[in-house]
Amino acid sequence: MVTKNPVRIGVFGAAGRTGSEIIRTLCERRGGALSEGVLTSAVVSAQSPFCGEDCGKKIGAVAGVVATSDLEQAIGNADVMIDFTLPAPAITHVRACVKQKKPIVIGTTGFTSAELEEIWRAAEEIPVLLSGNMSLGVNILANVVQRISAILGKDWDAEVIEAHHHRKKDAPSGTAKMLIQAISNDMRSQTVHHATTGSARETGQIGVSVIRGGGVIGEHEVRFIAEHEELNFSHRAFDRALFAEGAVFAAMQLAQMKPGFYDMQNVLNIG
Repeated sequence: MVTKNPVRIGVFGAAGRTGSEIIRTLCERRGGALSEGVLTSAVVSAQSPFCGEDCGKKIGAVAGVVATSDLEQAIGNADVMIDFTLPAPAITHVRACVKQKKPIVIGTTGFTSAELEEIWRAAEEIPVLLSGNMSLGVNILANVVQRISAILGKDWDAEVIEAHHHRKKDAPSGTAKMLIQAISNDMRSQTVHHATTGSARETGQIGVSVIRGGGVIGEHEVRFIAEHEELNFSHRAFDRALFAEGAVFAAMQLAQMKPGFYDMQNVLNIG
């Protein structure tokens, strides 16, 4: 009987909120496809109090993997890396993965156009998955919204409303941008009307509103509004674990894929 080797997974930003959840997910090996992934490396900054400690310490568990700031060593110990950090370090991590020809799943958001171009170039050499949201539900929402928008066209106004905790640094969120992109089509303008501008909406523009407060994990709503009726689609996250589980699932798939640029809809086969 041939035993399938587990996929070795490394985590950048292992001491962060989502990074810690990914470690928890991999430590618990929750069954199904997720049980086929194993944590083999965890990266934190050299200044982190967890550097040199068992990376499970942040979640009150023993992971059996020591957190390190050594990128080369961490990447070398993994088949695929997951990044939930900030744009500047994420680009450094992408470059390091290209150097060692290792796939990378990127959940970091807020990249500049130049940084996104570099990520696209990296995808010519390694498998890269970039998504503003790793949730199955959100990606189904984006898929549905894209189809509905194409049917309705510019005669229906489109509004995206997103809410997150007050610590979130980028706005609109990466998920909101993903939904805006899903709404955009030949019948609709690529420009976005921000609720704070105080100006009238142009036909075909996509409206976006941002809410920041408390400990909201993530709420996204898309409203298609006509003169006499409305269609409303929404998603609410109850637990940050859903992003971690989605990232691990994505990493499992990406480890088997050829160099290229992917998103969650690709690995979920709903694109």
